Amino acid sequence: MLESNVAELDALLSDRVVFTGANGVVLRKEDDLAVHRAGSQKITRYEPREMLIELHNNGASAVVSLRVELEGASAGTPFAGVFRYTRMWTIEDHVFRIVAAHMSVESP
Repeated sequence: MLESNVAELDALLSDRVVFTGANGVVLRKEDDLAVHRAGSQKITRYEPREMLIELHNNGASAVVSLRVELEGASAGTPFAGVFRYTRMWTIEDHVFRIVAAHMSVESP
């Protein structure tokens, strides 16, 4: 995310991923990759503070909850704050990939 490495993100995201942003907008894989390709989102600070991982289906899937301090800019508008991410990982073609993600802004 810090480097907007599209190739790495492409490998990590399922082709069927559903991502719900903090603004309630639902994105698909190509939507997310397009943001990184265009450079319209720049993350300059990414500091994880808490992480909870729950394995499911005998380790074939996992739910990850992450609290992170972020700074950057989206479409030229600066942002900074504490965000919560929830990601659902599952095995596809023998590789863990993100199939669902949600991000929200943590209230002060």
